[in-house]
Amino acid sequence: MISFVTNYDEATSCNYEVYGNCGLNPTISLLGDNAIARNLVSELTVVSRDVFAMSHGDDNKLCDQQGNDTFTEEILASLSASESFNIFAYACNTSRVLGEVAARNNIKWFGFVEPINPPETDSSLLNVYVDIFSFIFENFPNVSCDNSALNFLDNLKLLCAHKSEHIDGITLSNGGPPTLSAYISVKQMWEKQKIWLPGYGSVVHPGAPAPILW
Repeated sequence: MISFVTNYDEATSCNYEVYGNCGLNPTISLLGDNAIARNLVSELTVVSRDVFAMSHGDDNKLCDQQGNDTFTEEILASLSASESFNIFAYACNTSRVLGEVAARNNIKWFGFVEPINPPETDSSLLNVYVDIFSFIFENFPNVSCDNSALNFLDNLKLLCAHKSEHIDGITLSNGGPPTLSAYISVKQMWEKQKIWLPGYGSVVHPGAPAPILW
């Protein structure tokens, strides 16, 4: 496993802090200033490994620490001869276009079809995000077909529902208003995620609403 986590503005700083709290143990860590496209592609060229990424993104772009595109169509094509691997991208919009391109090149892509909220860094919410991202980190590499993708999303949905109840409890104990952005970010984990699989097309949770056309 390779972790690829940028840290260059407010949103990616939230990602970076939450990732650090998770205590994950990838084989290779490309974090902050080391999270640049050249480093990641170099590692994948040597050995195909699953990638857990957190950064900014767009329809056909996953940004590195310098804001550069990490996976162009040419780069994905150059990696396609390698053994198939999985990429989870916690970033906006990458499953609109980039995920489909990845699947055409024998790469399984876990991304989002709309803009997503960064995780909240309030200490009271620590376990909410640790449990969710730890689940994703441990389980997305095991997805290999449409059935396992649906099972992954269904279990993620159940976990997110449980964590929303946890946020309810925190809100009541604090006596303050609901942390709306936390509810949204947790719900988006399964609602806005689309998985692209070579030979299978795309998979979304059957309970997910239709994406918003921006």
